Amino acid sequence: MNDVCWYWSKLCKVKEEFKWGSDEQHKWHWKGDLMGAYKVKLGYELYLNLQSRKPLWTKIIWTRLATPRHSFTAWLLMQPKLLVNTGIARYSKGIPIGCDLCNKEEETQEYLFFKCTYTQQVWQNTTSWMKIQCTSTSLQEWCEYLLQLIMPRVHKEIIYSMFTATIYHIWRTRHELKYQVIPKGWKTTAHSIKGHTRQRVLFLAQHTKSYRKYKDIVMNR
Repeated sequence: MNDVCWYWSKLCKVKEEFKWGSDEQHKWHWKGDLMGAYKVKLGYELYLNLQSRKPLWTKIIWTRLATPRHSFTAWLLMQPKLLVNTGIARYSKGIPIGCDLCNKEEETQEYLFFKCTYTQQVWQNTTSWMKIQCTSTSLQEWCEYLLQLIMPRVHKEIIYSMFTATIYHIWRTRHELKYQVIPKGWKTTAHSIKGHTRQRVLFLAQHTKSYRKYKDIVMNR
């Protein structure tokens, strides 16, 4: 039964992607042909083009400042592929599905990283530190906000690095609490995020001139 659901979801995904090749007003008119006729070759070329197109959020997670393990964790979140409790419960019966950080609601990716009371306090602290005004409680709105920032490239990279570091440290804190039973307050998590961001800026400031003017900014905040 699970295999059938998996194949059906993949077919539905391909169907949605192929809508890019048809005219919005005339659903059966194929854009790639003068007569509007669909051909397997044109459909295949469209699909390859869609698969090779990079999502806009890649600009956020793959930056020079971001640590690889932070970027990889954020990439898994974007997919979404992180094994939160609700995802694990689909395959293993009897698994508690409550949030491991607050134990108030079901632990979905969206809830764990953006709606949990613990993580909201972390976000409020780190965004205040970086002087950005984003109170969103959804991943999509966060990405839209970050992509619309108008500021120098290095400044944006620092904020992007803070974002990926926050994702990583929230996931790490959740793992420590779940598997090692090590309680950690949200202030400790926020302190780790800010400390890591400072270290990355200081390291690159030693080798790249464009980062040097931001060294005092991140240290004095």
